[in-house]
Amino acid sequence: MAGVAAHAPAGAPPGLLRAGDRLPSWPFTLAFAGFPLWWFLGIVDFIWIPMAVVMVLYLVRTRATLTPRGTGVWLLFLVWAGCSVIQLTAAGQLLVFGYRYAIYLACTVLLVYLFNNRRTLTDRFVSGVLTIWWLITVLGGAAAMLLPTAVFRTPLSMILPGSLLGNPWINHMVIRRFNQFNPDSYFELDPRPSAPFLYTNNWGNVYSLLIPFVLIHLMHIRGTKRFWLLSAALVLSAVPAIVTLNRGMFIGLGIAAVYAAFRFALLRDLRAILALATVAAIGVGVWTLLPTEDSLAARTESRSTVDRATLYVQAVEAVRDSPILGYGRTIEERTSATPSAPRASSGWCSCRTASGRPCCSWVGSCSHSCCRSGGGTPAASPRIRCCSSARLSSPTTGRSRTGCRS
Repeated sequence: MAGVAAHAPAGAPPGLLRAGDRLPSWPFTLAFAGFPLWWFLGIVDFIWIPMAVVMVLYLVRTRATLTPRGTGVWLLFLVWAGCSVIQLTAAGQLLVFGYRYAIYLACTVLLVYLFNNRRTLTDRFVSGVLTIWWLITVLGGAAAMLLPTAVFRTPLSMILPGSLLGNPWINHMVIRRFNQFNPDSYFELDPRPSAPFLYTNNWGNVYSLLIPFVLIHLMHIRGTKRFWLLSAALVLSAVPAIVTLNRGMFIGLGIAAVYAAFRFALLRDLRAILALATVAAIGVGVWTLLPTEDSLAARTESRSTVDRATLYVQAVEAVRDSPILGYGRTIEERTSATPSAPRASSGWCSCRTASGRPCCSWVGSCSHSCCRSGGGTPAASPRIRCCSSARLSSPTTGRSRTGCRS
């Protein structure tokens, strides 16, 4: 897939993009900025796949397609993970496996498309589109707080046959809940915002991964009225973020803040350090004003934490039984006598159990590409994080009561 040019020269055969032509930006823009429409229609969890097909159709019209360094490691992971299809034990599992694998392929196409379209999809443009996606995420969280028990039947749910609607996985995709909440749960847990995603952990993943893009966009629009409006939105977004009680999101944001402060200190950028300290102070202030401290303490001390730790241990133990190809599917959790609360599981856990050792290739590929693709391509690393955001917004990181999903 590698090449020395991204466009065909003048006089190229019909069908190829000519010199000076640019890959269109609309597939990327529509996929992210059109999120509310996809959510309303009930196809939000599938939209990455058709958009990736459109991007492939444009990419094949180019004379040569470039890829970031380290792509070969990622492609090896895709091939290796694909081999785990032979571990499926029922025909019905092929549908779920195919969907999850298609999401990985779609994110790969998105990365390649961004990498080959740096003239149209500039840093400012990409950060702007992803800031819109971040605002949609925040508005979804706010709507969930206002409508804690709301349920919306999408048009797709009205045309699907009952046999498909009876599948809990598909049911939750086309009949949207604003919160991750089970009133019949053994535990008395408050609703936790998840809209416009399926799970609260998806919401927290996307929110935290998009924060850097919001900050980048703020730097691009300094001195404008939009700067102050977006700054206000950033402060107000702390409310739904904190209400999610997403411990992984809190830890991730904390680590990111410490790392950013360290890098700013090396650069002796006092203004950036002051801005970071201001944002942290605002976050602490919002935390103290909201009645969430007791809720987080109760959640941390509840059986939910023990169940989660047990789930991780079981996932690692399951790898020992199938270390090369994994299982290619959700495996049953060895549950205790006490019912467990529904929640989203760790991507690490699910990747390990679904694909075995290839998950090491996944982690290595992400790290390698983010570190090395910046050479001569300043935007490469943010573009890789963009694809990570898309991957983590998909329902493939969710968990049912009976097992962990990949």
